[in-house]
Amino acid sequence: MGENNTVATRDQLLDGPNPRRYGVTTLPVREILVRYQSLTDREVSDYQMMALNTKGRTRPERLRDATLRLMVLCLVDAKGNRLFANRDIPKLGGWDSKDTSHLYKVVSEHCGINPEDIEDLAKNEIGLGSASESTPDVTDSSDSPSE
Repeated sequence: MGENNTVATRDQLLDGPNPRRYGVTTLPVREILVRYQSLTDREVSDYQMMALNTKGRTRPERLRDATLRLMVLCLVDAKGNRLFANRDIPKLGGWDSKDTSHLYKVVSEHCGINPEDIEDLAKNEIGLGSASESTPDVTDSSDSPSE
């Protein structure tokens, strides 16, 4: 439990610190160390929703680069600043697939993302019920790496 073995209060949960977590891994092919960060629940939801349009249908062009989009969100420098922006996705797509596969596995686990969730979207188009009409497309708000 908590530091004092007491149950957390509402205020502790809502107003307490919620720091990012960080990790490092070595790319198996390039043999360089990279740092990655955790994501908030909202960031994970936005990432997962990026593959759907307003009608709850999958967007194949977004599923194709889902692995690379996660790297854009998570790879950071020593100070915690994002290294990449969405405009870097085409260059990231040129990396050796062993490196990108390794990173996706490590980073998705660190963030608590089940990689099969995105794979399921590719296999089965899902509906969002009546909420789908009011759910906006998730768009790239900025290409700024410090977003």
